[in-house]
Amino acid sequence: TVNMKRFLAMGFDILCIDELSKFKHYNTGRFEALKFVLHTFGRRWGLTGSPAANGLLDLFGQCYILDLGNALGAYITHYRDTYFVADKYGHSFTLMPGAEERIYEAIEPLMLRMGNELLDMPRLVENNIWIDLPEDVMEIYSQLEKDFITAVDSRIVTAVNAASASSKIRQVANGGIYLDPKVLPSGLQALKSEREWSNLHSKKCEALRDLVDELQGSPLLVAYDFEHD
Repeated sequence: TVNMKRFLAMGFDILCIDELSKFKHYNTGRFEALKFVLHTFGRRWGLTGSPAANGLLDLFGQCYILDLGNALGAYITHYRDTYFVADKYGHSFTLMPGAEERIYEAIEPLMLRMGNELLDMPRLVENNIWIDLPEDVMEIYSQLEKDFITAVDSRIVTAVNAASASSKIRQVANGGIYLDPKVLPSGLQALKSEREWSNLHSKKCEALRDLVDELQGSPLLVAYDFEHD
């Protein structure tokens, strides 16, 4: 809940939201709390790189924050009825013919789109750094890729399907692998957060250390796939 008198005393007159898409769900506590004080701001700005990542239904909550429902309506039900067709169960919605263009036309006064053509970026230079896996690790990689099963540290590692096998061999390439969960005396599996993993090699870490040395203090952003990375 929001104490309106106390909030007004803070003197905020402009609202600027980074990652406006966090308010795409109109029925969350976050949205409801902000909705209560939206009218107190003289200006409301929102920034996001993915306003409709999962479809145009995501636009309703974000646009409401900007204009209190002026462009797309004050209620999600009206927005759906105007631009979408529900399936017979009312769980999924598809755009009506021509609705996409009408939505873009309605929200055009609210939006400023800035693309790559406005950015003065240096040319991207890809520098792939290749490593060779140790022979024993390559054997594990090949077994998983071919048979969806292998043994690591006297434990069995299995992949239930091709997608799972793809994840497992990416783990192997990165240097570690999650082991199949142990079954507890109760017959249940251990919690996902308590998964055991085995360290297979450190080739990528060694290559990363070399890269850090080469950069001599230049900024570096390192992305990783799995928690054990």
